[in-house]
Amino acid sequence: MLKKTIFLLFAIFIASVSYGQRSVQFLNNNLQSAITMAQSRNKLIFVDTYAPWCIPCKKMEVVFRDPELASYFNKTFVNLRVDMEGASGKEIHKRYNVIFLPTLMILDSKGNVKYQVDELMSADALLAIAKKIAEPELYAYQPQEPVAVFNPPQNNNGTQKKVETKPTPVPIQKTEEVLSPTSVEAPVTTEIATEQIITPSTSSEPIIEGTIGEEKILYVLNESDDVPPEILFQESYFRLQLMDGSHKATASQYIQSQEDWSSLRNMKFIYDFLYTTESEEFQYFIQNKEKFEKAFGKESVKQSIEILVSRRLTTGFPRPTLEEAKKLFSYLDSTNSEKMAFEYHLNNLYLSKKYPEYTSVANSYMEDYHFENHNVYYRLASIITESQNAELLGDGIDYIDKAIELNNANYLYYDTKAYLHFMNDEKKKALSSAKKAKKLANKIGASTEKIDVLLEMIGELE
Repeated sequence: MLKKTIFLLFAIFIASVSYGQRSVQFLNNNLQSAITMAQSRNKLIFVDTYAPWCIPCKKMEVVFRDPELASYFNKTFVNLRVDMEGASGKEIHKRYNVIFLPTLMILDSKGNVKYQVDELMSADALLAIAKKIAEPELYAYQPQEPVAVFNPPQNNNGTQKKVETKPTPVPIQKTEEVLSPTSVEAPVTTEIATEQIITPSTSSEPIIEGTIGEEKILYVLNESDDVPPEILFQESYFRLQLMDGSHKATASQYIQSQEDWSSLRNMKFIYDFLYTTESEEFQYFIQNKEKFEKAFGKESVKQSIEILVSRRLTTGFPRPTLEEAKKLFSYLDSTNSEKMAFEYHLNNLYLSKKYPEYTSVANSYMEDYHFENHNVYYRLASIITESQNAELLGDGIDYIDKAIELNNANYLYYDTKAYLHFMNDEKKKALSSAKKAKKLANKIGASTEKIDVLLEMIGELE
């Protein structure tokens, strides 16, 4: 018997270890602990940022359970997961300029950025990036596409021409020596350092701004001396391909150095580096929308606005306020923006479980704007069922009756009504609503397990 018990415990231990290797093992929230551990173990740090309301963040869970990725990350990195709604999230937001979720980062053991991306990634893509950064001696940086430089140097006759250029592949270990990743103490901003890395380029490659002869220069940007605008211009496009997020500061630095943003060259630059709706460049873009449409096409400008607004609304951090949401929706639909903004704001409040604020805003909006939404009424009723507050049961029944009046085909509404009547010791009404809920659920093939439990509970009422 003892041998069997020992064998069973051993099997459980092996199974738990095996399961652990099937998913990336994360520390929670504490960046400093991750840095200390990374330094003691001579490892890099992988950071996954998320929030409870972030649906794309949940999709990354599937990626982190990939066996090959999990095995490599658990062996190679100190893995850190940060809830951006918590106290640690504020530090991460400020230190690494996290604007969208999920933001994934690879840091060195001092906490400096080596790679940063704010979008969903497949397991294969994330694993390939991780290997390139963790094993730089085996990989060289290869940009996927040539950089389109909109306005290279003038010809002898003073005219301008458009040229596509492709930077010489630079081994990652060399760029690491040159680029100063963003840090808390000294974020990358303005100074040109004296040291430079010069990498040879092929003789057949066009010479572009930001080069000396046939050699490309990657500058170290710090905080004091002025940087020539032409260097910032070329540096922005080059850094865009380095995937460490440093192009954002450089691009902003370049455009802020320009007195005239309306030149075709600068409009193209703004258009290429539009990243978030929370920028001076985006406001200029919106205010001069017709000029951009004329230069780059009406449909193209429309798509850009839709993408930027959608990103801000769905994955933006921190969440847009009600007033910001109204403005964002106005960029998409000026006739219906206020209604859409309120629905969006209410959804955020509910998903964040800010129930008192949700109840206040919902009632105020429906009263002031004569707005009725069956899902809002349902959620108001659900909040009362969750609170278990007997004094509010009458309000909850009124809410769910209004939801059913607007939509009588949702079994969840009848299920909620049944539970409210059950809590109010109204057996006949509870039983009738529960049976209706089960009938509707069976009609669409939904599970009735919870409804069956409720029916048993109702049957126990005296």
